[in-house]
Amino acid sequence: MFAARVTGSSAAGFRSLSYGVGQGASPASPAKPSERLQTIIREREVSNGPGWFGTAALVWLLSQHDLSDSDRSWISSQLSSGNDGDGQDASVDRITKALTFTWDGLPEAVRVGQPVKIAVSAVDAKGHHQALDCAVTNGSASTTLTENGVVMTWTPATAGTGFLQCDGLSEGERRAVAVTL
Repeated sequence: MFAARVTGSSAAGFRSLSYGVGQGASPASPAKPSERLQTIIREREVSNGPGWFGTAALVWLLSQHDLSDSDRSWISSQLSSGNDGDGQDASVDRITKALTFTWDGLPEAVRVGQPVKIAVSAVDAKGHHQALDCAVTNGSASTTLTENGVVMTWTPATAGTGFLQCDGLSEGERRAVAVTL
């Protein structure tokens, strides 16, 4: 699954499929998807559960050709904005999140073969830094443990998308980075 294993980081769950249903959405998208899409989301959540699989299912739904324009708009708004800042997110991932991750030096895009240095740390609610176990796809990575977390030096191998995931004791967080030639 992961091309390289890196010791020293954590992975946060992504939102539930039902994340944001009926809650505030961007003005360009409806506040809630159609009944048909809500039914599909509930079925996917029952079979796949919330979290990363929920986000993947939203991406899969977006690729379907039989969705209405308003449903496509709603799914896009959930993936792009995540309803950050409305304060009403009641998804399981947000309620139970125990660690806060910091990714210093994480670029939006990198070039194949270009090493990137990324410092990752995770802090619990009491302010204690957590030991992290990190993994990457697309290339290789080396790590150096620090007092606050880990510093990864990642060198992507192919164009596309690279995923960096760091897991703490109780949860983790995954980030995607575009890799260009």
